[in-house]
Amino acid sequence: MPFLNFDRFRVQKFATRAGITPLLALCFVTILLGVFKDSIGQPTKPSTSGQFVAGKSAPVVQLIGARWCPLCHAAEQYLQEEKVAYHWLDIDKDPEGKRAYRALGGGGVPILIIGGEMVRGFDRGAIQSALSRSGKR
Repeated sequence: MPFLNFDRFRVQKFATRAGITPLLALCFVTILLGVFKDSIGQPTKPSTSGQFVAGKSAPVVQLIGARWCPLCHAAEQYLQEEKVAYHWLDIDKDPEGKRAYRALGGGGVPILIIGGEMVRGFDRGAIQSALSRSGKR
């Protein structure tokens, strides 16, 4: 299973915004994700603005969002209903959240990292599928 799925459009969009070639953009994103790969899906100490919800095992989900975002709250509520351990990273108040958001190319919240797979936005089906693939459902 690939660490993250990149589609051509996202790489080109990122490259255009950064003013670089798509190949260089892909290399840049890959390097940044390599830096974060050890922390994605691993329990970390809660930030002052974040929340760690304990589950049966270490969290496999990082929820990158903002407290003002209704879809972020919906994603958080869904994870709580499913009793999935997660770590909230706030892009406005948490430096770790800001870094993760930028490393993933921004583009809106919520962003969920589930077992190394990225889900953008709140889509119950995509979240459930990613949880199943990660072995937690």
